[in-house]
Amino acid sequence: MEVEIKAKCDKKEFDSLRSKIIELGGVKSKEKHQVDQYYNLASEDLRGTKRYIRVREEGEGAILAFHENVNEGLTNEYETKVEDNKMLKTILEKFGLQKLGLIDKYREKFDLNEFEICLDKVTNIGTFVEIETDGNESNWKEKRQECIELLNKIGLNEENLTNEYLCDIATKK
Repeated sequence: MEVEIKAKCDKKEFDSLRSKIIELGGVKSKEKHQVDQYYNLASEDLRGTKRYIRVREEGEGAILAFHENVNEGLTNEYETKVEDNKMLKTILEKFGLQKLGLIDKYREKFDLNEFEICLDKVTNIGTFVEIETDGNESNWKEKRQECIELLNKIGLNEENLTNEYLCDIATKK
């Protein structure tokens, strides 16, 4: 399971985060463009349920994912790589899944000790930082607090935290 926090920040704050992460010893491990297509069930509206179905395109491949929030910031993630994006989308639509919305983002990923820090520029939505680490149902509160402490070290605070999922922002009812 992963423990994750997400914080929204303005452009001025966002531009300074990279250097603060590096000053703390963070190492840039990836830079990528991601396009996330979210889907809804015909039998149930997943918006606002803290569960979602997503196809994440990165280049030619894709990742099919189902995420389910267990507690605040603690998520079960079920993901698998898929070789053919177009066929996957056709299969999902043939099963009756409906497209909800699209998230187009540029992501920089940094590794810092046991943490992964992602800086995201999301088209037409804004700028975000995600901090995540491994955890479980017995230690998620402590791990979440460690993520918040790291958020403070890079120059943001709890007021920046958001519980809203990007898929919910992009697919408002």
